[in-house]
Amino acid sequence: EKKMYQVAQVKLNENILNFKENIEYEDEASLSHEKIRSEVNEILSKNCMENLAYLSSVLTTSYENKTEVKLSMKYEVTKQQYIRGMKKLNDWIKENIKDGMTDYEKVKLIHDYIANKAEYITSSKEYNVYTWLSILIGKGGVCDAYSNLFYEMCRKANLEVRILSNKDHSWNKVKVDGVWYNVDVTWDDPIENSEFNYIYFLRSDSFIAKSRKKPSENFEKAYKDYPRSKIKYTNGEGLIENIEDLKKALKEKISKQREFKIFYDGVIDGETIFDVIRKTIGDNKVYNVNIVDDKFGKMIYINIK
Repeated sequence: EKKMYQVAQVKLNENILNFKENIEYEDEASLSHEKIRSEVNEILSKNCMENLAYLSSVLTTSYENKTEVKLSMKYEVTKQQYIRGMKKLNDWIKENIKDGMTDYEKVKLIHDYIANKAEYITSSKEYNVYTWLSILIGKGGVCDAYSNLFYEMCRKANLEVRILSNKDHSWNKVKVDGVWYNVDVTWDDPIENSEFNYIYFLRSDSFIAKSRKKPSENFEKAYKDYPRSKIKYTNGEGLIENIEDLKKALKEKISKQREFKIFYDGVIDGETIFDVIRKTIGDNKVYNVNIVDDKFGKMIYINIK
């Protein structure tokens, strides 16, 4: 029976990787449907296919010393798309994830790559927009595509990662230096603005709960935000979450630019912001200030005449 089981596993694996819709094989006796589904899901997981294929139906006929198995598989992508996607995924990991990188460096690199590359689109003539392939080898996809691509890239980078979802949305949890955090790449890639941000990057459960319904399965708890001051934009600018950082950012911007914007990542009232700006820029200069409220902070637009 052990040999029969091993042969069955090889055949099952080969058939799935060849995108066979109807699969027939013989396996060990008294094989349950639950175990078959578990075996199929294990193969899908190992080959980055959890979002790309699923087991539609199982039919078994048991004999004294064997079980005849007939499976019906459904695939959301073609074999050619899968091969292209896996090559690009493996190539990207090989080129960008290096020995000695910290968990944080890996996660931020993956977050930035997806947010920079992807467009939020709800339809495509070429790819299924719910799959990670629609972003990696296509133009973009919906939140499921974002969260599944983040999931597969993190796994390839040897990071512990989960996919969370409710009836409206999908995002991730990832472990950084032994601590779990929420990451929502979709919402860090705004539809109306080409510039991505870090508002939903490495966040606590309490923070993420302000913007959505609870996930159907919450997995490990994320008790705190990753320190915001340690998160840097690709241009080297850090997130701003206190008055002193705001003053510093204003001084640096004023010395180089006449028109700029700053995102204040925290709770602050408009009067305090205007007071800090006035004292930093000075009363002898003419300037315009526009503050746009966000649920998690304020975008400050400044133009110095």
